[in-house]
Amino acid sequence: MNKLTKSAILSGLISGVMFALIMGAFDYFEGLALNPKKIIFQIVFFGVFMGIWNYFTLKRKEKRENQ
Repeated sequence: MNKLTKSAILSGLISGVMFALIMGAFDYFEGLALNPKKIIFQIVFFGVFMGIWNYFTLKRKEKRENQ
């Protein structure tokens, strides 16, 4: 696994967790019950999306720097 892939996975994981925490905080302060299935779904869905986005962004940046 190269540095680019590791960076994308790490950023996806961090982004997913942060998004789920923020959305969970909104639900909590609105008086809604915390739903673990919803939180896990948010971590996975948003984390995968952000990981893929970051991978292609870093790949494009690396390609431009090598030219």
